[in-house]
Amino acid sequence: MENEMEEPVRSTKRRHLGWRFIVVAMLLAMVAAACSSGESSDDPDATTTTQGSGGGSETTTTGGGDGGDDGEFETLTVIVPTEHQTMDPQQHRNRFTQIISRKVHDNLVYLDPSESAATFEWKLATGYTQVDDLTWDIHLREGIEFTDGTPFNSEAVVYTFDRLLDPANNSPRATMGSLNSVVSVEAVDEYTVRWNLSEPIELNSQGFPNTLSIYSQEILKPGYYDGISLEEAYSYPTLGTGPWKFVEWEQGQFIRFEANPDYWDGPPQVDELVFRFVPEASTRAAELIAGNADLVYPVDADTMSALAGAEGIEVQSVEGNSMSMLQMSVQEGRTFADNDLRVGLNHAIDRQTIVDNLFRGLAVVERQMTPANDSTPEDGGGREWDWEGYVYDPDLAAEMLAPLVGTKILLHSSTTDLLVAEVVAEQIRQVGLDVEVVPVEPAAMSAGIDSGEFDLWIQRYGGLEAIENNWDTHFACATNEAGIIRTGYCNPDQDARMEAARELDHEEAEMTVYAEIGKELNAAAPWVPLWTLNEIAAYRDYVKGFVISAIGQMNLWPVYFEK
Repeated sequence: MENEMEEPVRSTKRRHLGWRFIVVAMLLAMVAAACSSGESSDDPDATTTTQGSGGGSETTTTGGGDGGDDGEFETLTVIVPTEHQTMDPQQHRNRFTQIISRKVHDNLVYLDPSESAATFEWKLATGYTQVDDLTWDIHLREGIEFTDGTPFNSEAVVYTFDRLLDPANNSPRATMGSLNSVVSVEAVDEYTVRWNLSEPIELNSQGFPNTLSIYSQEILKPGYYDGISLEEAYSYPTLGTGPWKFVEWEQGQFIRFEANPDYWDGPPQVDELVFRFVPEASTRAAELIAGNADLVYPVDADTMSALAGAEGIEVQSVEGNSMSMLQMSVQEGRTFADNDLRVGLNHAIDRQTIVDNLFRGLAVVERQMTPANDSTPEDGGGREWDWEGYVYDPDLAAEMLAPLVGTKILLHSSTTDLLVAEVVAEQIRQVGLDVEVVPVEPAAMSAGIDSGEFDLWIQRYGGLEAIENNWDTHFACATNEAGIIRTGYCNPDQDARMEAARELDHEEAEMTVYAEIGKELNAAAPWVPLWTLNEIAAYRDYVKGFVISAIGQMNLWPVYFEK
C-alpha cells in the first residue's frame, strides 16, 4: 500500500510519549524472561476430557507442534488475543469471531487472503446471472454436505438469509454492504437462489456484485437454529460445511476443532485445530518461542522485533486492510455535533508520530474517510488526491476545541487496544481537553457503537470501502432509522446520489459521485482517520502453507507440518 502523502514536518515536538518507551522496554523484557525460562501460562502437555462425536469421552493431548512425524496425531495450536463473542455466525461484527466461525462454516464467496484489496473467488457458489436491475440469481455448487450428512442446496442459503434479515433476530450483520436493499431471497431450483432487491446495485471493479454482501455470511444448515433462542445460540454447538468440526469450547481458555475428513475441497492436513486466548502480546510471543504454540496472530510492532530474531520462528507481515479511526457521535445534542469541533479534533492527533513510534512504521497514516488502499488516483474512489488532510496543528486544535474545555469527554476503546487509546487520549489532553478512556470488553463493542451514545470511540473496520460498499453500513440515513446509529451521520442528498450511482457503471461512479461525496465526508469529519496497521503473524518454522491475510482472515485449511 502506497502512502500517498507524508505528514508535513512541524517544529512542535512531542513531549508526552516518553512513558511509551518504558512500556515497550518492559514488554520486551517480559518476552526475553519467558523465553529464557521456557515457562508457559498453561501446561502444554495437559490432557482434557472432551465429548466425542459418539457421545462418549475421549482424551486428547494438546500442545504446540504436536506430531510432525508420519502417522503421528498432529494438533495445530494457534494463539489469538481475544475470545470469539458467540458461536452464532449471525450475532457479531467481530474479527476473531469470524475467524472461528469460518473454520466450521463456508461462505458462498471467498476473499483471497493474500491480496490487500478484496479478491473474490467462488466457494459454495459458482457464479451469478443478472436477471434484471433488481434481480440476481446465484448458482450453487452441487454435491456438498454439512458434516452431519445434510445436503447443501438452495434451502440452506434461503434459511441463512431469512434468519439473517429477520428483524426479530436483530443481527449486527444484517446491515453489511447493501443488505438493506434485499427484499427477499428465494429458491429458484435446488441449486439456484434469487436475490430480489428494492434498488439497483453495481458490479465492482472485478465484475462482481459484492454489494449483495453474500461474501460476508456463513451458510447455516436448514432449520439448525429453529426452536433455539438467541441466548442459547450463543454457546450452541456449531455445524457447517467447512473443513473443521467443532469439538469443545472451554470459555476463556480455548476452542477445539477436529478435521473434517469428508470436506468437499479436501480434508485439512492436520488432525486437530486449537485456538487459545491470550490477551497479552508479550505472553503470546513467549509462548511461541517456548514451543507451546505453532502460530500467533496478531503480532504487534514491539514483539515482532523479538520474534524476528528468535531461532525457529518465522514472521509474515503485509499491509493491512483494516482502517483505524476515532469515531465521533455527531447527532444533535452530542458533544461533537458541531462541525468545527470535529475538525479541531482532527488537527489534535499527530498520526505520523504515533505510527513511527508506537507502531514502528508498520502502518500507513490515514487522513481521509476513504482508506489509502481503497482506490488509486486513476479511479478516484472517494479520495481527494490533491488534499493533505487535517494536518497536526495543536495550536489550531486548542483554539477550535476551546468550547469543550472543562467538559468530561469519554473515549471508549476495546480492552485489546487500551494502549493505543491512552496515547490518543493524551494527545487530546495536550490541547486542553479532559479525556477519560473507558475500557470495553470486545463482546460489548458492537452494541455500544451501534447505540450512538458515546463521545469518542477508537474502532477499526476491515475491508473498508467507505464511499462504495460500506456506505449503507456507516453513513446511510436508513441505517440510523433502523437503530444502527454509530456516528449518527445522515445526509439525505448524499443518499439520493449514492442510490443514483448504483445505476452507473463502476468506473463512472468512482470518478464522479464517489469523488464528490468523499470530499463532502472529509469536510463533515465524523471520524478522525488514523492509520491502517500491517497484518503480522509469527509461527514455528515447521509450519508450512500459511499465508498471512491482508483482510484479517485466517485460512488454516492448507497448513501442514514439515519437521
